[in-house]
Amino acid sequence: MSVTIKDVAQRAKVSPATVSNVINRKAFVDKQIRERVLRAIDELGYRPSPFARGLRRFVKDTPERFITLIGLSMPHYYTEGMRVMAEAVKWRAAERGAQVIQYFSDNDAAKQVAQVSEKVSRRVDAVICFPVDGKAIERGVEECVTAGIPFISLNRFSRGEVYAVVKSDDHRAGNDLGMYLVLTGGKKHHRILELAGDEADDNARLRGEGFRWALNNWQNQEIIVTHRCRWNMDEAYRATERALAEGVPFDTVYCHNDELAEGAFSALKKAGKIWPRDHPSHITLLGIDGNRFALEHIRRGFMDASSEQPLWKQGMLAVDFALDSLRGKPRRESTVNLPTRLVTQGNVEKIRDYWAYRLKKREQETRYSNVHSVSREQ
Repeated sequence: MSVTIKDVAQRAKVSPATVSNVINRKAFVDKQIRERVLRAIDELGYRPSPFARGLRRFVKDTPERFITLIGLSMPHYYTEGMRVMAEAVKWRAAERGAQVIQYFSDNDAAKQVAQVSEKVSRRVDAVICFPVDGKAIERGVEECVTAGIPFISLNRFSRGEVYAVVKSDDHRAGNDLGMYLVLTGGKKHHRILELAGDEADDNARLRGEGFRWALNNWQNQEIIVTHRCRWNMDEAYRATERALAEGVPFDTVYCHNDELAEGAFSALKKAGKIWPRDHPSHITLLGIDGNRFALEHIRRGFMDASSEQPLWKQGMLAVDFALDSLRGKPRRESTVNLPTRLVTQGNVEKIRDYWAYRLKKREQETRYSNVHSVSREQ
């Protein structure tokens, strides 16, 4: 059996990515680590493929320095959360002297695996991926590991030997919203309509568990219906509309993200059931993400709370992990759960560093830059 780059990594007690960097003469690998890897290569008789090495696509900047190439794979680009994570990755990569090749898979798990395979064939230095399906992406993870390319999973767990998972604390997000409902509702008996993500999705599972954990010791809180909406706003709209038509007696809607909350809001508004928080018929609306819809409607009193995910920080930290791996640094943690932040009408005006505001500013700057670029060309 031929010796693989993974065998060398195990012998040298480093990541396959570090072995790849030594083989490709990366200047930033620590001298002692480089010597250890070279010794393992010699002991095992490993011979890297000249063809594979020839596929490597570094952009040469100076005779001693190469620009690192990061492959970024996202499910889509049409929600604010996806866009802000992609923007954060590109911003942080540029700040640290790296370049990003960006792909979107249209929520197609098979397409995303194929895109990761293409990144491997193009010999990117690292892959950052928000997996459409954490189980399906395992084949892509294995290809990266075999090629010595670190795989960073963004916002969602991935199966396989990933270098790191960078995500939000989904259990805490659900728990914070559950505690908010308990502490602000007094003795009111809440009947809750839950609009959830995919059943097989760990993020949805944790958000549901955290919410239930907060409600466990309170007899006057009851989840009466749960609909699986697959993170889709239209499905949340239809599920809420159906619950209203069937006469489900809910007075609270707990949504696993703010896209679902927006779908629920639209259905409630169509039915004439949107009232401000101080109205006796107000239906409590809770979500997760902290997007612009949530912030605006919390401010206006039509939505009650959102647990804001640190999405910008997720993107930046994913880049830091990728570059740390390439520099031979030992992994700090395999999974990083970043704390979420509860946003309510009481603090929505006091906080200024929302990721939604940062995204809005960057998009405005991009439009301004594009307009002036066209003007100069004309």
